[in-house]
Amino acid sequence: MKAGNSGKVRAFIAYRLPLDVSAALYKKARHHVGEDLVETLRWVAPQDYHLTLRFLGSCTEDQLQQISHGLHEALQDVDGFRCMTGEVNYFPSTNLPRVMALMVHSGKVMERLYTLCDELAVAAGIPSQSRHFRPHVTLARFPADTHRLSMSVWRLPGFHLTVKDIVLIRSDLSPEGARYSEIETFPLESVLKTAVAQ
Repeated sequence: MKAGNSGKVRAFIAYRLPLDVSAALYKKARHHVGEDLVETLRWVAPQDYHLTLRFLGSCTEDQLQQISHGLHEALQDVDGFRCMTGEVNYFPSTNLPRVMALMVHSGKVMERLYTLCDELAVAAGIPSQSRHFRPHVTLARFPADTHRLSMSVWRLPGFHLTVKDIVLIRSDLSPEGARYSEIETFPLESVLKTAVAQ
């Protein structure tokens, strides 16, 4: 884990979506919003689609190593699981949209994983988050100078996802946006282990 010039790394813990699913979601979302809006939005590249479990902010190398060790220990007994994509919503609200997000439903499993990651982050000296966790994948962002819009919640075709691992990701900011690179991957127990054993 190499830190930047400041001695710190901007990082987060996430689940990365499979590229084939991401590519399909990207295509369908752009088609849905229509020609007028599609060129206005700043779209996230499909290869960068992820569900953030815990944003860590600027971390020291020691903090990242502590979190990495904690994830290895804590995830030993966590099984892989399935979840499903849901509606497309807007943050902070449909009346003042800044982010277009695809919600993900997991029957509270993702929320429990978030709690685990949050506890490890706080133990490493990272401030606790006050915001409510809403599992989602950011699809696009509205430019700051976008005129006030009112958007409606809508649905993409549902995709089933199998969460087999989570990833510690480095985020480097640039004029073109954030650039992501994987620091470390943490496998979960295979959801297929029962089938393999038979």
